[in-house]
Amino acid sequence: NALGENHPNVAALYNNLAKLLKAQNKLAEAETVFRRALAIRENALGEDHPNVATARDSLGLLLLAKARQLDEAGASDPAALARIYTEAADMQTFEYGAEDEHVLRCRRRAAELAGN
Repeated sequence: NALGENHPNVAALYNNLAKLLKAQNKLAEAETVFRRALAIRENALGEDHPNVATARDSLGLLLLAKARQLDEAGASDPAALARIYTEAADMQTFEYGAEDEHVLRCRRRAAELAGN
């Protein structure tokens, strides 16, 4: 019995693949796969489901890793980097809340970059 490409179990497989890609430092590929997993979960389970929050957190952590990597390399587009930090904070807010220290740190760095 096939599950279909939009089944939540398929999203779990995508999520695992994305984690593997992230571990291999293939961040762009991992981001694409994390976004696919999130989209499936949002459509199948609804915005407020705990698995959707977990998927947002996974994407947020990936975006944070990407932002840090670009930041350390001296990214040439501070506004684009600020948007990545902001999206990372937005994704992690669902899991940890707006006052979480990591969320606030992302928001502060985004504000610093936006001010440049």
